Amino acid sequence: MQTVVDLFVLAWINIMLSGDNALVIAMATRRLPAGQRRRAAVFGAAAAVALRILLTILAARWLTKPYIQAAAGVALLWIAVRLILPGPETLPPADEQPESQPPQWWEAVGTIVLADVTMSIDNVLAVAAAAQGNLLLLVAGLALSIPLIVWGSDLIRLLLNRMEWLVYPGAGLLGWMAGGLVAEDPGLGIADQWPGGAWWTAGLAACAVVGVGLWKRWPKD
Repeated sequence: MQTVVDLFVLAWINIMLSGDNALVIAMATRRLPAGQRRRAAVFGAAAAVALRILLTILAARWLTKPYIQAAAGVALLWIAVRLILPGPETLPPADEQPESQPPQWWEAVGTIVLADVTMSIDNVLAVAAAAQGNLLLLVAGLALSIPLIVWGSDLIRLLLNRMEWLVYPGAGLLGWMAGGLVAEDPGLGIADQWPGGAWWTAGLAACAVVGVGLWKRWPKD
């Protein structure tokens, strides 16, 4: 009975820490054709969970080393900018397109996985502590959370499609998280050396992402 309780506790921890992951899934899949959205969301979430399991196993060894969080923050900042950029309004004629183009849903899966890895340092450490070295419990708990994360991403995607302006606070939130990762990196020490350094760094990153999005989406004369 205790194992079942521990399983749901671990799954709940992962779900509570994965709201940002659902946001990324929603933003990465919102431009896909309807038939590809669920496939990209499920494959992306499953692949991200598999990598999170691996990261959790390795968490005690290298996730807290200097500059790992800073590198993750830079990668997440790039993802946030990429997600806020407008999609192509028109496609070139078929005879002008490259002969081989990667399927769009695979691109979305790659974005989901990369974003999850960069955002999951705190999640991984929390889940690793909850699992207490029980690999089976870890795998089962994370797998149990996949359907709920995918369902949450569906809800967010519907909101993004109906209210396009939500893309800005969504991408800004990712930028805020990216700045926070950089500021809290133990190698850089921004959060420790300067009062309010973490807030300033996170705020500047969020403003930069939203600013790029507004500039690229602003009507050109």
